Amino acid sequence: MPDDENSPTRRSVLRALGAGALVPSLSTAAAAGPADGTGGFYRDRVPFTCSDSERNYAEVSEDGSYDIESATEYVVDLNSEQDGENVQIGVVRPDPEAVDDAPVIVRATPYVDDLRDANIAECTGVKRLAYNFVPHGYAVAVIPVRGTGGAGGCMTLFGPAERRDLDQAVDYLGEAEWSNGNVAMSGGSYDGTTPFEVAAMGNDHLETIVPMSGVPDVHDLMYRNGVPETRGPLVLNALYYAISLGTDSPLTGTRVDAYATRAACGEYAQGGFAATYAGVTGERDPSGYWAARNLRPLVEDNYEGSIFYVQGLQDWNVDPSQMYPWAERLEAVDDIETRYMLGQFGHAYPDDGDWAEGTRRNDWADIALRWYEQELKGKENVDVGPDAYVQDSTGEWRAEDTWPPERTDSETWRLQPGGTLSREPTDETGSATVAVDPDRHGAVFYPGEVPGCETCARFETEAFDDEYRFAGEPDLNLAVTPTGPGGYLTAYVLAVDPEGESERVGWGMLDLRYPDRGDSAQEVVPGETLEVSLPIEPLDARIPAGSKLAVVLHQGTMSGRVGLTPYPVEVDLGDGAAGLVVETFEAEPDETAAPYPVETGPDAGVTGGRSDDGSLFTGGQTNRVEVTVEPDVGVRVRDAVPSAWTVVEGGDAGDTREEGDTTYVDLGTAPAGQETTFTYAVEAPTGPTASGDYRFGPIEARVDGDWEAVADTGDTNYVVGAETTMLGTR
Repeated sequence: MPDDENSPTRRSVLRALGAGALVPSLSTAAAAGPADGTGGFYRDRVPFTCSDSERNYAEVSEDGSYDIESATEYVVDLNSEQDGENVQIGVVRPDPEAVDDAPVIVRATPYVDDLRDANIAECTGVKRLAYNFVPHGYAVAVIPVRGTGGAGGCMTLFGPAERRDLDQAVDYLGEAEWSNGNVAMSGGSYDGTTPFEVAAMGNDHLETIVPMSGVPDVHDLMYRNGVPETRGPLVLNALYYAISLGTDSPLTGTRVDAYATRAACGEYAQGGFAATYAGVTGERDPSGYWAARNLRPLVEDNYEGSIFYVQGLQDWNVDPSQMYPWAERLEAVDDIETRYMLGQFGHAYPDDGDWAEGTRRNDWADIALRWYEQELKGKENVDVGPDAYVQDSTGEWRAEDTWPPERTDSETWRLQPGGTLSREPTDETGSATVAVDPDRHGAVFYPGEVPGCETCARFETEAFDDEYRFAGEPDLNLAVTPTGPGGYLTAYVLAVDPEGESERVGWGMLDLRYPDRGDSAQEVVPGETLEVSLPIEPLDARIPAGSKLAVVLHQGTMSGRVGLTPYPVEVDLGDGAAGLVVETFEAEPDETAAPYPVETGPDAGVTGGRSDDGSLFTGGQTNRVEVTVEPDVGVRVRDAVPSAWTVVEGGDAGDTREEGDTTYVDLGTAPAGQETTFTYAVEAPTGPTASGDYRFGPIEARVDGDWEAVADTGDTNYVVGAETTMLGTR
């Protein structure tokens, strides 16, 4: 959509680069470079390309006192206090003539180009922040992390040098003459980790952080319980370093000498070694690379502020175990206030995607605004809502004082011979052998949406008379006997409805070298029994009355994790030898914790799903997309593809139509009452500016002449624009 002064979605933001009347004094940063954008990491600038993406984010329900049209934006280049490299900050602030004490909300990210000549409010992932909060008197800032965008130095992937530069930038924002001194940091994924980095530094201006799927301990994410993710060694020495070296290259204006300096960064080799070492051993390497990126103890020791922790309990990119049980330690710190929003969404903002999916918060902007009003402006008597917004596995929201609830009782469900899962012990004993199913492509691939393989072991309860709830991090305690010098186990926790349909509510995976979840690998001796404590990822489960609880053990993969030692494992059953320990409680849904009402899904009642070849691609790589729908009545089906991707002729792909930044692919018709699968292929975009995340879906069905989104059918894929091979699999 073109810029128009009357357009509600793309309004001009006045720029004031170098205009003394509007740009705040840079005297607080004596080492700052020129404010007109002539300094910094780049010598020549390729014109900035503004994305037309209009992602589905919530808007605040009340108008602010200031117009976004009267805002000003500018770019500051500072000299890093640690080595003189460039530290770049882009700022959007309310009308300088009306607001001289603005709090600041910051997004710090590697996913941004050089900010000079950019329309900051529109083009750098801060639109939701700028348009929602600048009219309410807040300034918004974006900071490229070290070694990306317009920032100099080496990309260090959450390393100490990155933290120091971010800390310096937040100091600048807190000390600016137009600032009230209070700063918040917010963002998701990598951008949800940078708030922890500055909190770890104990920054005096950082009053609150709102991390969404942040990574306070990257080793624990990539190599949890000794089981490496496929992306573990690849993200470190490929994806993020490729962003620094591939996206920010001489083709995009980087000076050749500066680019050569980046290419010689020792961090790249050190990160590659640490990733390989951890992938093979599961341990933190002796060089201290991983210890330097464990932010948890630093936040606990140094931060004095609040944390509004947002985590998707269905996030298989940044697992919920990054948040819990660490959150319990945070709550024990006197100087840290914690609150939560825990939904059944994936790797996304709470308001990202299709609100009809039932997991999105269309009130998120209002919730965040009230939080900032209290934390950054110091307003009293602000209704900031409950301490924890929690959504259970059936989609119901409720309010809690803390999470998991304190009103719990511990129960053990015993795995018994014959496939029974029971609270009651039995004298009967037996065993089950768990192995890789050869019909499911070995250990490297996920063995189906609901495991039912011949080499799996499944255990079920009787149907519940009343609903059954449990939350937190269940433990699966097992006595196992490896048949080789290694082995691993994957576990699913399922809800099984009266028709026998299963829905995953939790999962866990563990290498037998780490039976007690320690930091060091132990020797695995064939034939020698081990006592294993397998943690299930944090969950909030509700098993409705009439449904069953099930546990499935297998040797597949989940969340991109791959077992390196696929030796069959014998699991002892009965006689109290094995059990799933859960914390049960009673609760009711709470309308005060629910989002605003929205229309939900097609009237025809269409369910669906999708799968891809992977989640991480390089430029020019082909992605095979498979979408499945099951409608109550016959419908026409189409899928939404980012327009930067090329739809490949063939398969079920029919006509295509461009609408803004989306290409709609016609897939044909799906008859009533049966599941129909459509397959087509797309090619990833190529080039130095193509790197980033791309939203696919949701699938749409034509109902009564209108296209309606099918719930839970969106997905995000990531691209590194350089033309190489695929770097990771789902």
